[in-house]
Amino acid sequence: MLESHASSRRNDFLLTHWSRYPAWPSAVAEAFSAWKSGRWPLSLGSEFTSGAKLRWHTLSLGPQTSQPVAPYPMDVLREGDWVSVHEADGEVILWAPKLNEQAFLAQSQLATERWSKLLTSLRQFFLERGFLEASTPILAPSPGTEAYLDSVSVRLRRWDGDEFTRYAITSPEFHLKKLLAAGCTKIFEIARCVRNLEGGEQHALEFHMLEWYRSFASHREIAADLVDLLVSLGGPRPRTRTWVSLVEEVMDQRSAWKHPTLTKLTSATERSEFLRQALQIQERDISERGPVARQPLESLLQALNVSSSANDGVNDLLQRLWLERLENLLAASADVPCIVENFPPALSALARVGTEGWAERFELYWRGLEIANAFHELNDPEENQRRWARDLEEKRRSGRPEVPLDDELSEAFAQGVPPAGGIALGVERLAMALWRVEKINEVRPFVY
Repeated sequence: MLESHASSRRNDFLLTHWSRYPAWPSAVAEAFSAWKSGRWPLSLGSEFTSGAKLRWHTLSLGPQTSQPVAPYPMDVLREGDWVSVHEADGEVILWAPKLNEQAFLAQSQLATERWSKLLTSLRQFFLERGFLEASTPILAPSPGTEAYLDSVSVRLRRWDGDEFTRYAITSPEFHLKKLLAAGCTKIFEIARCVRNLEGGEQHALEFHMLEWYRSFASHREIAADLVDLLVSLGGPRPRTRTWVSLVEEVMDQRSAWKHPTLTKLTSATERSEFLRQALQIQERDISERGPVARQPLESLLQALNVSSSANDGVNDLLQRLWLERLENLLAASADVPCIVENFPPALSALARVGTEGWAERFELYWRGLEIANAFHELNDPEENQRRWARDLEEKRRSGRPEVPLDDELSEAFAQGVPPAGGIALGVERLAMALWRVEKINEVRPFVY
């Protein structure tokens, strides 16, 4: 009953005393020096109690003699109203009343402030170290060829009627590599990216990707940058693991070496060689040597009780091994960031494969999230073409929509791209880990 009465007094005031959405007064700078503005309730002095009678005016900053003394402020003001209050005499201007009970407003303000500080800190980190900030197109001739990413296409029309298709980028990688070819040696960008078929508590359709590249460097220098960046943001220093060390650990945990197909492997040397053969298998090995080439990998999966089928490619099998067995090890120590390096060559993506047979790339995991993915970038034009073609074939095999290659990028590699290290880091996911947020839509407003 009291709530209904208060609502009635508020409605009566808005209808009979308040001038709807008052015009902005003249001489604002001088007149507003003694006023405090914001959403009600404001942080005012002790003399502004809930029982104080405040004078209301609606049209100008000068007092209006014909205006009656208003009721108590708590009778008509609602939390969230936009007001200005004169800190000397208690006069109030109601600029815009809050007409509904939506709760996202205050949350959005706090999220925006925190998000803004994070973006500023990221930019300062790189600018202070001599990086150039790039600004590349969000719509590109190719979204990237990565096999397991789904892109969004847009049909555009120029003023002269010419129509063409562009793709919302899934990463700014291709354009940044063109800048490496142009001679930029240290570049970064915080780009807006779009990936279709994403969703859930850890994925967003639209997100921010921080990428940086160093010419005449490898993934090792990028890892050093990443450690410094995490520390500068107040995070802990990450530890480093290899793919093989993770597999060895899960084999020991599950007593997998006792599997009938592996009991003959008793020495550390034999087991190490077995894991090397299993993890370094590639599709071309199967093409050359037949199904026998993938036997070590299948034996490893059987010992770890990871399902497989004859239709699975090497990439499928390794991805399943990672998702079903290895990620759990990282989740067990989630509070400590972990850099996982030395990937199987079949998972090299666009990274170089080193002399010891491992892909020269790493990923950062923290608090159950894959946050960053770094490469010692492949700069061989012919090998890049083969990798792109391999990715497109994988897209076709998995039923994903095909995308075109970026001819301009091919030309850039033909002109020469220096050796470089590069990394892609999901900014929203970094924020989730830093702030211990479980849902990606809590880190900034308007996450889809």
